[in-house]
Amino acid sequence: MLRENHLKDTMSLTIKLYYWPGACSMASQILLADSGLAYEAIKINLQDPPARAEYMRTLNPKGQIPTLVIDGEIITEGPAVITAISQLVPEKCYTGSTPMENVRFYEWMNFLSGTVLTKSFGGLFKPSWYSDDPSAAEGIIAKSKVNISAGFQLIEDRLEKLSDPTHALGHSLTGVDAYLAVFITWANRFQIDISKYPNYRKLFDSISRTAAFKAAQEKQV
Repeated sequence: MLRENHLKDTMSLTIKLYYWPGACSMASQILLADSGLAYEAIKINLQDPPARAEYMRTLNPKGQIPTLVIDGEIITEGPAVITAISQLVPEKCYTGSTPMENVRFYEWMNFLSGTVLTKSFGGLFKPSWYSDDPSAAEGIIAKSKVNISAGFQLIEDRLEKLSDPTHALGHSLTGVDAYLAVFITWANRFQIDISKYPNYRKLFDSISRTAAFKAAQEKQV
């Protein structure tokens, strides 16, 4: 584990999270707020060419957020960032509290980051990621909304099978919950009707009432 190898004293760590308001980096901010770890949140504007170039040169050549830096160790990609945070505070069980929950965590995260984020919301945020033809934007946006509906229905169906749909894994906050909560904030931003997903709404209502969510939300400006 990261903690066992070279992060034995979390009180002495230098932790930095590079983020952009309203982006998927909010999920990492929710967990960091809940963890009690001291960290520095650094806003990076990837729409500013000089800032983006410097960020890619020194931190993340993929030009994406979040990027987590722990005592100089650079960690990219949301699921990896959440795993690193979890390893700093293993008692929080942000990636699940049992071996099977840990498997389910990565099952969820691959779906959320690879399908719901990239294949769905990505087309709403920036259609040009998917085509250089400006005339294709309308079709990309329309298809993205179809994909979001399909993804949200899969999430709803999965949560419906749980005895406690207020958490995706077990009965406490995990990285999956944090990501799911962020996606609802995006749905609200794009005026996507979430009334068809009552269990998903229960999860969001539960997470959004937490102090960690509220603390992270304050940084989304």
